[in-house]
Amino acid sequence: EVLQELLGLSFQGASGAVSFDPDGERSSDGVVVSILNLAFNAETRQLEEHKLAEWQEGLGFQFDETVAPQWPGAFSSKSPPLDGLSCKTGEMFSLVSLTCEPCPAGTYLTSITACSPCPVGTSAPEPGGTRCLACSEGYAAEEGTIRCTPCPSNTLLVSGGGAAPS
Repeated sequence: EVLQELLGLSFQGASGAVSFDPDGERSSDGVVVSILNLAFNAETRQLEEHKLAEWQEGLGFQFDETVAPQWPGAFSSKSPPLDGLSCKTGEMFSLVSLTCEPCPAGTYLTSITACSPCPVGTSAPEPGGTRCLACSEGYAAEEGTIRCTPCPSNTLLVSGGGAAPS
């Protein structure tokens, strides 16, 4: 008796017309699903709603080709930003540009979003380093150095890789 009542029921719901098929399942006729994106408008200082796509039974998805999604970090593009997990070895994920960037020479990758200067006594001559190379005997380097340099004459190599007058 309840099922019979349900089968004859139809009404306007939030996603369109609601009715039920002979099995008691909701019919997708009239259902419209909108994919919305909120983007910050710097001029009005307000969040604005943009419809990216709409789905309807029989028509499938229809995309608005004039609207690009607004991704976190104010990045707007049809393609989703990289997530940092797909960065290559020696690249950090920039939270500003939302892209992978190689660690600069003189630094090494310390986390998915950070490069740190090479410690005293080490160097990283090329961008994209994952570790710093220890200076050879008779050579020294300051923190964040691209290459080790020969110790000046009449100097001693001190603990940590720097040179000091003898």
